[in-house]
Amino acid sequence: MSFSSAPVNAVEASKLSKSFNQTQLTTNDYVNVIVELKDDPVITYSLKEKGDSTLLSFGRSISANDYEKMLTEKQLELFRQIKTISPDAKLGYRYQYTYNGFALSIRGIDLKKISQLDLVKKIYPGRTYTISDDVSNSVIGANTVSQQIKDAKGNPVDGTGIVIAIIDTGVDYTHPDLGGGFGPNYKVIGGYDFGDKDPDPMDLNGHGTHVAGIAAADGKIKGVAPKAKILAYKIVAGGSRNASTENIIAGIERAVKDGANVANLSFGSGSLGTSDPEDPENKAFDTAADAGVLSSISAGNQGARCQTKPYPLGAPSGARKVLSVAASDDGVHPAINIISPNVPSGQGLILGNYADLSPAFPKDQEFEVVPCGYGRTSDFEGVNVKGKIALISRGPIGPNAIYFRDKDLNAKEAGAVGVIIYNNMPGIVSPTFNVSPGDEKKEYIPAIFVTQSDGLFLKDLVNKGLKIKFSDISGLGTIASFSSMGPAADFYFKPEIAAPGVAIYSTIPGGAYASWNGTSMAAPHVAGAIALFKQAHPGFASEDIKAALMNTAVILKNYQNNETITWLLQGSGRVNIANAINTPAVIKPYDILMKTDSLAPVTLTIKNVSGSSQTFSVSSEFTLGNSSGLTVNIDPAKVTVASYESSTIKITFSVDNTKLSKGPHEGVIWFDNGQTKLHVPFIIWNGDVEIPEKLYDVSASSNVLKIGSNTIDFNFAFGSGSVIPPTEPNERPESSNIIDQVEIRIKDLYGNTIGVIYNKSLLFLGHYKFTWDGRDIYGNYFLKNGTYVWQVAVVESNNDQQNPIIEDTATVEGNFEIQNAPQNTCSVSLDKRSIAQEETSNATLSVSLSDAISSVNTIVYFNANIVKAENVALSSSLKPDDVDTYSLKVDNLTGEIFVNIKFKQGHELKGNSSLVSFTLRGKVPGTTNVGFKESSVTGINNNGILSVFVPTQITINKAENPWDLNRDKKVDDVDLALFKQAFGSEPKDSNYLPLADFNMDGVIDGKDLVILLSHFGETYP
Repeated sequence: MSFSSAPVNAVEASKLSKSFNQTQLTTNDYVNVIVELKDDPVITYSLKEKGDSTLLSFGRSISANDYEKMLTEKQLELFRQIKTISPDAKLGYRYQYTYNGFALSIRGIDLKKISQLDLVKKIYPGRTYTISDDVSNSVIGANTVSQQIKDAKGNPVDGTGIVIAIIDTGVDYTHPDLGGGFGPNYKVIGGYDFGDKDPDPMDLNGHGTHVAGIAAADGKIKGVAPKAKILAYKIVAGGSRNASTENIIAGIERAVKDGANVANLSFGSGSLGTSDPEDPENKAFDTAADAGVLSSISAGNQGARCQTKPYPLGAPSGARKVLSVAASDDGVHPAINIISPNVPSGQGLILGNYADLSPAFPKDQEFEVVPCGYGRTSDFEGVNVKGKIALISRGPIGPNAIYFRDKDLNAKEAGAVGVIIYNNMPGIVSPTFNVSPGDEKKEYIPAIFVTQSDGLFLKDLVNKGLKIKFSDISGLGTIASFSSMGPAADFYFKPEIAAPGVAIYSTIPGGAYASWNGTSMAAPHVAGAIALFKQAHPGFASEDIKAALMNTAVILKNYQNNETITWLLQGSGRVNIANAINTPAVIKPYDILMKTDSLAPVTLTIKNVSGSSQTFSVSSEFTLGNSSGLTVNIDPAKVTVASYESSTIKITFSVDNTKLSKGPHEGVIWFDNGQTKLHVPFIIWNGDVEIPEKLYDVSASSNVLKIGSNTIDFNFAFGSGSVIPPTEPNERPESSNIIDQVEIRIKDLYGNTIGVIYNKSLLFLGHYKFTWDGRDIYGNYFLKNGTYVWQVAVVESNNDQQNPIIEDTATVEGNFEIQNAPQNTCSVSLDKRSIAQEETSNATLSVSLSDAISSVNTIVYFNANIVKAENVALSSSLKPDDVDTYSLKVDNLTGEIFVNIKFKQGHELKGNSSLVSFTLRGKVPGTTNVGFKESSVTGINNNGILSVFVPTQITINKAENPWDLNRDKKVDDVDLALFKQAFGSEPKDSNYLPLADFNMDGVIDGKDLVILLSHFGETYP
């Protein structure tokens, strides 16, 4: 089969992707591109062949093999044509099955010419992705080791001469970064498939290949120990994810027999890991350690302890002589920087996460932000978003939900240069654009996802002139939200060490790469660390290696409150290989965990592994929990240890049970020689090892708040987190290490919420303090003198858009009194605080003033889903001669009424007066506050006048017989006509009639028509 050369037509501009820049199209240098041809790839063709196949060049059906040959010939013919235009163009990989095209390296100036060729469908620029394994390697000191430290033979410490056993789903040894082959002369020198009982450990799952790359890849990416060899032991059948005890034990036994120096197991049970030395798996791994094969085992992805999983640590990471590895989060996070307006300290930086196919935002550009509803095509009508960032809500909830992908593409079509998508419920999700075949080829604008509270915060700033920039934040050094919490089920200190486990870029089968999360990714970092340590110090026993790694680990702190993260999550800290290799001593035991009812002195042995005498000052520090009633005695407090000798000190813990609170009390024993600080973490547990409370240690520093005289400190802590989606397939953590959302609300004595004074999302487990001066989250005083209730609440959602559940999962409250409240008040009064759908309540914005004022500026807010504001006007009680200027604006999409009134000089307002009248129309059942956002009152000298902005509430009840749309007590043609006018509308539409949305799904459609017709002809008394 042959194809004649196609004539050169006029340039089809659409054939060149818009992602090309002018430099790429005009340079004489080579540009890497992907050329797509017009025919379907083989897989698409094969699927169509089952029905009606449509080919560009064939009018009849052909076999898949013939079709593939045809694609190959067309591709080669196109390349021949390209060579006539650009003789030095270079052909790269060709694709026929999942994509019809090829990679091409060509001079940029020739791109427009070749885009004219008839066989070309589209040309895309080749992309360069920045890999993140460099980040994780540098974080744990691997780069420093290979660049600065030599072994006894003078070789760089890079894994040379060390063999790592990967006990997993196998390894794709054909991957170029993993040696490209199998056998003694390759990186993967041997192994076995215990799952299928054959000698070939080829990975059919991908997990083991990813793990192996983290530990020892040596190609486009570099593992922790890139020159180490690999033994691959497959412990699953086929591409399964499940391994038996039989296979796991066989794997570690074979690793020892085959000469491995270190082993990695990124497998584990879902929970209930113990240190029982008689457990078969534990014994096998402990025995291996005794034989010199120290194992790194993932702690698990089950998050914090909770009722359904009281001991989420996985087995066999509970084994005493292995290293149980937690996952730290050290990656790069996109961030939004608020440039203007000025916001309170700590609120100017918002962290988010990119969608899976999103390009990155530019880092040096300032942007305006425009709210764009749910990001539907109709939400951009009449909205100027060109060159700006579209702020878009997730949702809507229910059957009319729109994909994140389509929100982005709709914004792009409207001219936006990026999107910020915020959740429509507490919690966070990872937005996915790649939902259908071909989505990965679409051209997106940058998209970042943030929490609901952060999104609404940005939305509130839009009317104040919001401008933002984007940046990348790294080095947070926290623990991953999914990493399993200790201790072991039999009360043993676990996990023991942490390593990067979030967004780890590594090898996967087929010569590819991917970023994955999990303690599965953390463990091979430690396995690589052990390999480097063994190369540098080949004579160290397993227990000494373990001690060196734990003694020198970097202690992680919660960046949100600067508190040391519990040892139950981070172990002794995040591994630092350079610190470990250079340690002057090792200290054992390397951790301490005891109950108060069985306290005993602890003897710590300091073994000097350096060539010179070492003198350590020994001290203790409490890091977490109330230390009142607990004392630590160190004897001696200074110790000198001769070179290659050992000395001991004694640690004694004393408890006063009348003062010491229940639960864990954490601290650290420091060993400081003036240059290096080594440490041993300790936990003293008072009472039973109970499940940690989600919300605990809640207190208020005072039950009286005298405005302007004192503040109230709210203290609260979180011991167990919110439920999160699974980290890996077939897993579903019961708990995370973060809280979806925390609110401190103020209620009246009847339980009605008056205002919110604190609202934060994604807080890590630990202790927090909030100092309150009487203002709400909008900066307003909102309480008159009197007695109220404060409530600290944990708010969680199931993140289910079809069946959403948003609820308080933990609350603590107490009474307090407000004194010395400002005497000037601004309030909203309603003639009816409870109405039915489509009924109205008359509202009045009023002031009661002891001071004369020259202006009032406020934003009245309400829930726009529940009520609609109408007939907004200046109150008739205001005399026209009194008002200099005014502005009244209502936004029923955001639920805001903007009020700005300035009084003439000499006509300043004082006493009681009505300012604005409006009506609220009920839309759907529910209750909403009608309150105030940012507000100010100005005196006659342009000075700020302290005022109280008092909110109210209105409840909307479901209308009786809603199908009687005109409320004339019969369902007839008039109602049908009203329904017809509203048909197809949604809440954002001007013709939307909430009463006609009978099933309340957010759209008036055929389902509602069926309901209306079922009541047609009815009459009511």
